[in-house]
Amino acid sequence: MRYDIFANWRINLLCNFRCEYCFYSVFIGDKKKQNLDGEYSIEKVIEGFNKSGLIWLIYITGGEPFLQPGFLELCRGLTEKHYIGINTNLSTKNIYDFAKYINPEKVRFIHSSLHIDERKRLDLIDDFLQKYHLLKKAGFNIYVTQVLYPPVLEKFDEIFEFFKKNGVIVRPKIFRGYYKEKHYPADYTQKEREKILNYFEIS
Repeated sequence: MRYDIFANWRINLLCNFRCEYCFYSVFIGDKKKQNLDGEYSIEKVIEGFNKSGLIWLIYITGGEPFLQPGFLELCRGLTEKHYIGINTNLSTKNIYDFAKYINPEKVRFIHSSLHIDERKRLDLIDDFLQKYHLLKKAGFNIYVTQVLYPPVLEKFDEIFEFFKKNGVIVRPKIFRGYYKEKHYPADYTQKEREKILNYFEIS
């Protein structure tokens, strides 16, 4: 995979999850906060990248990119000449069409954020496993992380083992923010740090 330039593109702030630790929770649900609204031209976006004369690797994040109107069309157009990476919670129905119509050789990676508490609340555990394995089987380079929010860190052993038994390795992701008047990651205890480092080594 050869490219000339890397771009990190936050395409929107739309999301169907309501994670306690989300940086953008004050914006989520407000369609005025989209980077691309309903009037944008997918063709012009693609043309803009193409006119640069460069091959791009475009890392698309949000919000939830798959909630963006016309997202699959955008991905198809971009991957004709460029490469993409995506950060997603893997919860939307159009994942199936993505797996069917997008060339995995043009997708550098799919970073799937687990967000276990929201996934349990929305009853999306089996849905997640099905989509993960669908993408994996289709040839996509997909990996999974879980933010180690203090209440989640307490039960991460159980989370890790459950998903491992179901063919998924969950990588730890450091929580950055405040919880019960403590500032993380600075206020992780030594024991918590050792636990986190252990999971970094085995994942």
